[in-house]
Amino acid sequence: MFNWSRAGAARCHPCSSARTEQRIPKHEEILMPTKKAPSFETIPAGTAVSWHYRSAIGHGTVTGVHKRGTTAANTMYSITEHDHHPSEPAIVFHSGKALTRTGK
Repeated sequence: MFNWSRAGAARCHPCSSARTEQRIPKHEEILMPTKKAPSFETIPAGTAVSWHYRSAIGHGTVTGVHKRGTTAANTMYSITEHDHHPSEPAIVFHSGKALTRTGK
């Protein structure tokens, strides 16, 4: 075990007064840089899209961005389904990578 009572150990100990004076106060405000605006375009609302889910193909219309990602492919979109069953939700969420624009 290390003995802190030896001569010169007070200068190396983390609780010494010399190191305490150099510490940054805990309540000091730290300014973080603002996020850069994304440089990609998302799929516009109202665009007809389709997607594959298991062995089926879903059809719907983009209603907006659910969660913005770093690219259009990993951005999550809210989509109103055209052909959903009554027990399924009318609005689903898919990534841009899974969506295909349709001509309808």
